[in-house]
Amino acid sequence: MRKVLMLYFICFFSIFFALVLAKPLDSNFDTLAYVASAKSWETSNAIEIHQYAYDELQAYAAEDDYDLMISGEYRQDMFTKVDAFMQQLPFYDIRVVYVGSIYVLSNLGLNPYFSAHLVSALTGILGLVVLLRAFSAVVHPALLFSIPFFVIPLGFYELVRLGTPDALSFFAVSLLIYFYMKSRWNIMLVLLPFLILVRTDLLILVVIFAGYMVFIRRDLFWKIVASLAVTLLLYFSLNIYFGNYGWSTVFYVSFIDRVSEPAMQVLNVSVGDYVNVFSKRLQHVLTNSAFLMFLGLLTLSGVLYYLRNGIGTPDFKSECTLVFSLLVIMFFYLCLHYLSFPAIWMRFFVAQYCIGLFVFLAMISLYLPRWNQEASK
Repeated sequence: MRKVLMLYFICFFSIFFALVLAKPLDSNFDTLAYVASAKSWETSNAIEIHQYAYDELQAYAAEDDYDLMISGEYRQDMFTKVDAFMQQLPFYDIRVVYVGSIYVLSNLGLNPYFSAHLVSALTGILGLVVLLRAFSAVVHPALLFSIPFFVIPLGFYELVRLGTPDALSFFAVSLLIYFYMKSRWNIMLVLLPFLILVRTDLLILVVIFAGYMVFIRRDLFWKIVASLAVTLLLYFSLNIYFGNYGWSTVFYVSFIDRVSEPAMQVLNVSVGDYVNVFSKRLQHVLTNSAFLMFLGLLTLSGVLYYLRNGIGTPDFKSECTLVFSLLVIMFFYLCLHYLSFPAIWMRFFVAQYCIGLFVFLAMISLYLPRWNQEASK
């Protein structure tokens, strides 16, 4: 069965990759800003950076798409006001790995927007491959055939179509889960700080994992402390070096008013502002199909886990508990992320949704006849 499964996924990933690259990237202002950030690695000339970002976009995008990118008050400000455009870059400069990838590929001769497209497509697919490898020992091979039919409604296609670091984040989190499933704790502790270079908001996941590892691997306490210290050092160093505006400005620009010149204003968020935004956006959570699907996976997995293990103190030495714990960790990450930034945008959480899917399949596999490597060949 392993050979059939391998051929099945080779066909799926090949066709999927071809279809994704055949259609131009779903460009948005974020992509434009990341391209500009990559250009800033080789020049500090604001006019040159601004012109490069729009010239390369015009060369890449269809005429209608390009016109859309310069339409509307905010986008017109970005197109016509170089200084306002440059004030947006601190929001994006801190995604060092993604910006660096665009920089390297564009210097190899690729259009920077196609480079962003390629990075998203490749890292998204590689992330799913890594998850398949991570869970192959705990999910029945027959159930793995269902993966392509579930990851699409969980946002996987949208993920690889966007010129943002979210697909790269998906790959990084998948890699972390792979080493967790293989009990490679020391490698995990080395990897945790580097998640910050992909997306700084992954600090939440790093802290949750560090706390969980202290609980189940107390013998690694000082290594965990060292890993967390390096993570925090990287987090604050990145934000200071690139002049990131901080949580209040990000929140204000994202949910209250997308001002064109954030560096020229003090943008504070009051408790009332936060509560108002949180309550208004809560309806999006309750109607988000991928999130509701994740909650269903969490609930069903919990039922299957407790039917198998009973209600009591979990045995963290058992494989079953270690696998189910991943779903709980992802749920806490979703909750804390939403509390800090109340947006349920699908691209943020595809990794968490897909991990929930794999854990659910692992819980189902507990009730199926056991298989071994010889039987699955």
